[in-house]
Amino acid sequence: MGSGAESRNPLASAEDRARNARARFAQRSRAEVLELVDEELVAEHAANPFGRHSDRLGHVLAHLRRGPLAGKVVILCDQPFARYRLARLTGVREERPVPVGSEVYRTVEEAEHAVFRLRLKLLREDAG
Repeated sequence: MGSGAESRNPLASAEDRARNARARFAQRSRAEVLELVDEELVAEHAANPFGRHSDRLGHVLAHLRRGPLAGKVVILCDQPFARYRLARLTGVREERPVPVGSEVYRTVEEAEHAVFRLRLKLLREDAG
């Protein structure tokens, strides 16, 4: 990612400037979202992973849910109402999601909260 001066360099291609601008925006967005996350927010999600959320949790969830499908962590239902696992999408339509870990969840709510926690972990890692 280049500095602000590089992005204004008239010799840089429009594509390079756009890529740099997107990277800066993504970096700022990650930092802003991570500032909103605390134990209280995680507890709010654990108590109610579906339905109405506070504005703060809604903002965090919107950020975690956007972006490309490739690599996104999702829920796999092995047995309806009884057995759920986490998986990662490959981004290729014909390919099945790749299981993540060996943990099995008894309810979709437990699995949804596990997805939330894992996406937060990945966001923190991505933020460096």
